[in-house]
Amino acid sequence: MKSLFTDPYHVTPQRQLSTLYDYVVHILPEQEIGYFANGNGCLSSLNLNVNPQITTATSVRFKYPSDANDESSLKYFCFPDQHDSNNNRDISSFLSPMKSKSEYFRFTLTDMRGIRQHVYCSRFVHKGILNALCIISPYDMIDIYEKILSTATQLFISYKDEDAKLFLKEIYPHRLPSCGDTIHIQTSTVGLFSLKCEYDRRKQLIDSVTLLGLSTGMNEY
Repeated sequence: MKSLFTDPYHVTPQRQLSTLYDYVVHILPEQEIGYFANGNGCLSSLNLNVNPQITTATSVRFKYPSDANDESSLKYFCFPDQHDSNNNRDISSFLSPMKSKSEYFRFTLTDMRGIRQHVYCSRFVHKGILNALCIISPYDMIDIYEKILSTATQLFISYKDEDAKLFLKEIYPHRLPSCGDTIHIQTSTVGLFSLKCEYDRRKQLIDSVTLLGLSTGMNEY
């Protein structure tokens, strides 16, 4: 019986997606405000004297779909220095206008079966706290997801939290565009929202798997 560990030519098929993304999650640092005062966290120094006992019950503030099985390790990638006791950077300096611009990054999670999930994230300061917004998808399509993140992030920064959540819900049911195609989604939050697919890496992956199968004789089994 072949397995991921015994078959060196094992290729795990990519999971198909019928929506725009798998799920989206909005995360905050999972720490007490008092802990942030020593420079280890990501809370604005302007809020440190409000109530040093305030805590966040959970790091997840919003998730859609709500029943999605969110990856518990996301917070460690979004806030890698959260538990670093040697991190003594000046928080007020970090949150200055020149250094508090939204930043975008991505990483890939791979499970024991070799199935990959691409995570596209934005980190931004909102209400004095460093937030992270992550879109999870099986597809490597950074242009598409960065535009979605940028739009939702701007709504959060503009203190339109409910609009940001509604926007992410409204676009969710739509399918990803094919290479060279553009989809137009009418939303109640930002009006007509368009997404164009410049590079369709889904087909590249399918072709790669097919070629690998032919070269190794996998299709004979």
